[in-house]
Amino acid sequence: MKLLHYIIIFLIFFIHTNTQSARELIIYADSIDYDSEKNMIAKGNVKIISDSSEVITSNIIIIQNESNKIILPKEFQYRDEGNNYYYGTSGEFDSNMDEALINDLKIYLSDGSRIVGKKGFKKGKIDLIDKGVFSPCKSKINIANFVCPIWQVDGEKILHDRNQLFIHQKHSKLRILNIPVYYFPYIITPSPLRKERKSGFLNPSIGFNFLDAQVAQSIAIPYYFAISEDKELLLTPKFNYGGGTDSSQRISTRYGQITSGGHFGITFAADTNLENENNESWLDDASVITTYSNNINEHFSLNFESAFQTSPTYLRRTDQNNILNRKNTLTTSLSLDGHDLRKFDDKLHIEITGYQVVRNNEDNKTTPTTFPYIKYNDGTNNYKNIKYNQKYSFYNIFRDIATDSHAQQQQKINYNLSTDTEFYRFMSKLNFKTELLGQYYNIENKKVYGVDYTGTYGRVFPMSGIYLETPLIDRVSNLYILPKISLVINGSQPSSDKVSNEESTNNSYSLLNNSSLNRFTGSDKLDNSKRMNYGIDIKKDLINISLAQSYEFDANSNYNKEVGLKDYMSDLLGSISYKGEKNQIGDSFRFNVDQGVLQSHTISWTNKSFIGTTSASYSEEKVENNSILEKSSETLKVNYSSNKFLDYSTIGIASTFDLIKDDPTKYSAGYQYVDECFGVNIDFNRSFYSDRDLKPKDTLTILFSFKHLGSYTSSNLAVSETDKQNIEWKTGSTSDSFFD
Repeated sequence: MKLLHYIIIFLIFFIHTNTQSARELIIYADSIDYDSEKNMIAKGNVKIISDSSEVITSNIIIIQNESNKIILPKEFQYRDEGNNYYYGTSGEFDSNMDEALINDLKIYLSDGSRIVGKKGFKKGKIDLIDKGVFSPCKSKINIANFVCPIWQVDGEKILHDRNQLFIHQKHSKLRILNIPVYYFPYIITPSPLRKERKSGFLNPSIGFNFLDAQVAQSIAIPYYFAISEDKELLLTPKFNYGGGTDSSQRISTRYGQITSGGHFGITFAADTNLENENNESWLDDASVITTYSNNINEHFSLNFESAFQTSPTYLRRTDQNNILNRKNTLTTSLSLDGHDLRKFDDKLHIEITGYQVVRNNEDNKTTPTTFPYIKYNDGTNNYKNIKYNQKYSFYNIFRDIATDSHAQQQQKINYNLSTDTEFYRFMSKLNFKTELLGQYYNIENKKVYGVDYTGTYGRVFPMSGIYLETPLIDRVSNLYILPKISLVINGSQPSSDKVSNEESTNNSYSLLNNSSLNRFTGSDKLDNSKRMNYGIDIKKDLINISLAQSYEFDANSNYNKEVGLKDYMSDLLGSISYKGEKNQIGDSFRFNVDQGVLQSHTISWTNKSFIGTTSASYSEEKVENNSILEKSSETLKVNYSSNKFLDYSTIGIASTFDLIKDDPTKYSAGYQYVDECFGVNIDFNRSFYSDRDLKPKDTLTILFSFKHLGSYTSSNLAVSETDKQNIEWKTGSTSDSFFD
């Protein structure tokens, strides 16, 4: 008998209407009966499936004979062809499932968002909800026995257009933790189901700036143009008023276009003063930034960047949070990159670059323009057991006027042939490496001992070295020892004062370049040393130790002068590290063996535990001149980043101390909450000035992020007694992947 309860009565049922759009419905139920008016009554696990895969399920469904309406007297579930689910306590559908009335409606969209309302009406692709609530949040909170999402938008009327993919809301309130925050008389937002771009207004931003006794307000109303599948434009007019604001309007636009194999973009910003009386010019300041990148074919790619501004500091003033705008120069550059031209691993780079200086008290005429810079690397070639590589380069660099250390104009042709012969003897690896450089310079107005020099200069510079490594391995104790020794003999020709050094900058002395043939970063300066390098690497389980030193046959080589090495015996370089599962400890140093002091020293520690990651580092550096300590620095940095707690929360703390002055230089602390639909960041930063009489710079930033809506930011900045408060709320876009 129990099996009879599980027997499903199956019926294929055709609903006939007076229209020609009747649809075929398949009905499953435990039982099907008819009443006296020939209405069909299906009971027990009832399921109606349309020919377009729409499904209605309930414990009881009535199909009226005359109207062919599907009556749902009890709780039911409806799934449309887009896998969106509708729930109700009761309702009715027409025979085509195109129109419906649903009481106590709950809609669960395919992306996880929810719409809830007292009553809902469905007509085709339109859903109209009375007294509805929209939220993409799955997580909920309990407030005084009231369960609600983290945030939601309440609307007197909500219209969900699944055809145009917009949500229209009338008399709406944005609630956070069930507390009303914003009121919108009417708001349109993209539906979470939207996959394609659509033109329309984006969320406005409203700002209030409190500067002493004055208050300035601003409102920005962005409009997005979806021009075509591969083109878009964002227009953002911003209106400022009050507080003695000089520029009354700011207009910014961003144009983007996907090209065949690349992207093209233009960003334009302008300040206007249209409302000012008797203004002589409507344009106050403006800037244009252009970017273009494109893969020309399988071998070549082209990149172009350019920036123009009417005022030297306009970009930094308009977008202070943009790191690029805080750079000291604006640049126009065009580069062409190629690969696999003659063989699979060769590379070509051609670049044209110009700069505009915006730093105070610096002459723009001394900044270089490169037109062009060409580099070609023919990759790795093999001849028997010899690997060889050829590099070609050319640059033309010029300035309006020369500097004390740079020529007004310089051209360089460079050829570099490098070889590496590797062979194994006596359980050791030997490498014989060579480099041969041929260079030609044409120089104009280079100051040499205060006199301008103009002429040509050429040199052929050989470099060679032999390297020996003999590994010693004890597999029983898992000990690996690698003694290393090398002999480097380079040409004796010193770097000429006639050559303007345009490439060899940011030089350092470390384990990374200690044994290189040329320890300079570029080739305008060449390392004319003759030296013996020796060192050892030791690995034991989780411990790594490296030591290296050089004996210079000529203590006055070019490189030694550059990095402060004054004796035949170089400083001792070393590092030791322990890399455990939870703790990592590292120590790197540069030790002056003649004076018995540490020139530089860095100790770092990182711990990963169940509460988060903690790290600390101590750095010390000394700079001496004629054995006299010229300057010294000691810095301690401490950081803590927590693991997630309470499912969605993290905190972070960081600080930096100057141990010489016994003063902190920077503090920062932050809290972040991010769930699947809502995020909040609270960040505090305090930085100190070198002049301790000045008040520290404090910044408190609060950022709220809402899935599908965007982000709202407030920042208050107190930097002095005259600028006590500066508070502004801004809106921005937030990618939905942020909440994943």
